[in-house]
Amino acid sequence: MKRVAIATQGRVLIATVEQRWADVQIAIMESLSPVEQAEVTRAMVLLVEAARRRREQYESPTRETGA
Repeated sequence: MKRVAIATQGRVLIATVEQRWADVQIAIMESLSPVEQAEVTRAMVLLVEAARRRREQYESPTRETGA
């Protein structure tokens, strides 16, 4: 087994990209009407909830492994 780690320079790059992406998302949201912003926010909440259910499904101890 080999252990790999992201170097400091890589972590800085990732943080920079994440911040720029967040800035772009905020700018896009600001260009929407309040009703559109609410729709997008609701859709994002639905996606988070679906991802949580999916994660719980795959982490469930009763889930069959197929082995």
